[in-house]
Amino acid sequence: TAEQQRVNRWHLLSRAIRLQAISAQVHQIANHTYLINGWLDNVRTALAANDEKIAEYLQQAIGNAEALRQDVEQLWHYRNPAQAKAIELKTFLKEELHKWQTDFEDVFFMLTDETEDRELIIDGYPMELRSALRILVENAERAARANHAATRRQIQLIIRQQRDNASLTIIDNGPGVADEILQKLGLDVISSTDGSGTGAIIAAAIIENEHGGQLQWQSVQPQGTAVTVSLPLAG
Repeated sequence: TAEQQRVNRWHLLSRAIRLQAISAQVHQIANHTYLINGWLDNVRTALAANDEKIAEYLQQAIGNAEALRQDVEQLWHYRNPAQAKAIELKTFLKEELHKWQTDFEDVFFMLTDETEDRELIIDGYPMELRSALRILVENAERAARANHAATRRQIQLIIRQQRDNASLTIIDNGPGVADEILQKLGLDVISSTDGSGTGAIIAAAIIENEHGGQLQWQSVQPQGTAVTVSLPLAG
């Protein structure tokens, strides 16, 4: 059936993004190994010259060694996927937001937490969830960049609890998306010059198939697009 074909395609896309993540982690491991060797060379040179910068060089080497350890752990996760683990969603999102702010320096992010002090615990796979949210934020950044009339690129993030679900809404200030395209996002391949259509399918595969959640797109006024990620709360 058409529904079974769509599910099979989502599974294939999930495998593809896992392989892509493995490739990226291998590259990171090689990069951090190169940096560690460089800092250790500096330590050896400083020791020979009795240079006072030895402590600084060692600290840099230790920092890269810790990053290397994390890279190996992530690679092991992709090679041997673990069981779903408890994730405190607000803490997780704030950590990711810090990375997004670093990577998209010209985007103004606004985070609104409408849950007060309540914890939002979900059962999920951190690496896959991180990849899905990254795709959605990258799509929002591209949309905001496409709005040449805007004075600045802006992405609003809203955290909510809706009964037994936690949700994150990502709102861009781009030029908006036609309704007929909104209805297809995440459900079928959409021709797109920037790849956002394919990315939406990958994000949907991760959110819906691997986390039992939902993705919903809608237009916002006066301009822009909102995508809401809903995830079931643990317990």
